[in-house]
Amino acid sequence: MPTKLDLADSAIIGFYHGKWDRSNIIALIDALGLQKSEWLSLKNNYPTINYLTSDEITEIDNYFNVTKKI
Repeated sequence: MPTKLDLADSAIIGFYHGKWDRSNIIALIDALGLQKSEWLSLKNNYPTINYLTSDEITEIDNYFNVTKKI
C-alpha cells in the first residue's frame, strides 16, 4: 500500500512531466517506474484510464507488448 509520500512523489513526477514533456506518455510511464502488471491493473481497475486517449492507451500497450485488448 503506497504511503502519502509515495502518492505525493508520483503526483510531483506527473506535474513535472506535464510541464516539460506532456506529449510523451511513455516518458511518464518510465518516470513512474510502471511495470506491465501494474499497467494492466491500472487499465482494468482505475478510472484514471479515462484521462488517456485511445491512442495513448495503444501506445502504452505497445510499449509493454500487450497483445490482448482488455
